[in-house]
Amino acid sequence: FFILGFLDDRKPISPSARSIILIGFLLIFLPLEPSLILTNLKFISFDIQINLKSASIFFTVFCIFVFFNALNFSDGINGAALSICILINFYILLVTKNIFDFYVTLALIIILFANLKEFLFLGNSGTCLLSIYLSLKLIDTYNSSTNLYCDQIFLLLIFPGIDLIRTIFMRLINNKKIYMADKTHFHHYLLERFNPNQSWIFFTLLTILPISIFSVYQNFVFAFTLFLIIYSIILIKLL
Repeated sequence: FFILGFLDDRKPISPSARSIILIGFLLIFLPLEPSLILTNLKFISFDIQINLKSASIFFTVFCIFVFFNALNFSDGINGAALSICILINFYILLVTKNIFDFYVTLALIIILFANLKEFLFLGNSGTCLLSIYLSLKLIDTYNSSTNLYCDQIFLLLIFPGIDLIRTIFMRLINNKKIYMADKTHFHHYLLERFNPNQSWIFFTLLTILPISIFSVYQNFVFAFTLFLIIYSIILIKLL
C-alpha cells in the first residue's frame, strides 16, 4: 500500500485505477488474516450486536476504503491528516496499553511537528500507508478487546467522514466527478478565514470534539447530534 502511494506521488494514478487496485489487494489479502475482518458490530450505547455473516469481508473493505478516502481528502493543510491519525492511535493506546502503540503515537507526534514546520510532507504514500495501517489496527484492536465499540470508532472518524460525504454530495449536485479536485473541503474554508496554523488548530479541535463529548456524557445520540449542530453552524459561518 505504501508502494501504491509512492508510485502515485511519482506519477499520478487515476483515482478509479487506484481504487480498483486498493480494493483488489484488500479482497485478496484480508481473508488470510481473520483477526482483520469485522464479523460483528457491537455498540456500547445501544447494547446490541449485529452479526455480519457473509457480508463481513465486503463491509470490512468498504470501511477501510471510506477511511482511506476521508484521510486523503483531509490532507489539505499541514497537520490535519496527522492529527486524525494521532487521535486514532492514541485511543488505540488507551485500549491496548501496548508499548508498540505508544511508540507509534510518539513517532506520529514527531512527524506532526516536522509537517507543521514544512520539513516533511505526507504525500499519497504517507496517507495511503497510515490509512491502511490505522484501519487494520483499529479492526484488530476491536476484535481482540472488550473495551472498544463501534460507536466509539464512529465518533473518532465522524469529522473526516462527514466532510467526505458533504464534499462528494456537493460535487454530485454540481455535476462534477467525485474525484475532481476543488476548493469545497472544510480545510479550504478555514484557510480562507485563518492562517495555516490557526486552521490546523481549529481542524484538530473539531476532530477531537465528538469523542470528547461522548467520553463525558456516554451518550452516542447526544454526542453525534451535538457535533452535527456545531459542525453545521461553523460551516455556515465559514461559507
